[in-house]
Amino acid sequence: MQKKINEKPQSDTSKTETLEKVKTAITASLDKVDTSILGRIIPRNIIPPVYFLAALILMAVLDQFAPMSHLIYVPLRVFGGLLALGGLIVTACAAYAFKQAETPIKPFEKPTLLVTRGLFQYSRNPMYLGMIIILIGVWISLGSFSPVFVIPVFFIIMLEGFIKHEEPFLEKIFGDEYREYKSKVRRWM
Repeated sequence: MQKKINEKPQSDTSKTETLEKVKTAITASLDKVDTSILGRIIPRNIIPPVYFLAALILMAVLDQFAPMSHLIYVPLRVFGGLLALGGLIVTACAAYAFKQAETPIKPFEKPTLLVTRGLFQYSRNPMYLGMIIILIGVWISLGSFSPVFVIPVFFIIMLEGFIKHEEPFLEKIFGDEYREYKSKVRRWM
């Protein structure tokens, strides 16, 4: 193909801008695609605290009936209790921020306000983070190996079943405000 004589070559800046636009469009479309099988099969009508309670019960059952081996002994078990308490405080403070903002805490209920203060300045998901910290603390307190397997399962359920679906939901409601928040604050810490 021949170039037109009067046509100016595209500058490096405009090429970069075009590439950035294409990259942004591709990323945005990929973010909307649910590639996770788990994301489609995890029931979202069961709220995260129910999964959390089930995880705690399963950890206690595994510790009692299938402990595998005791890895952690008494002095460190106290640390586990303190860690669980810290996780409880994180979760409670994050929940309280929703109450102060008078916005629903239940996932997928339409929020009235994007909460970005308090712990939400450091993590987009401090409630889920707090629950995971509690589970880690409980595992350390129990001291046996088998309950640790529950923690990654809970993490995956929260990530694939809730967080990856909540983010596009919030982006649809809050638009640029949420995208800016998302660009500044990490998902976990």
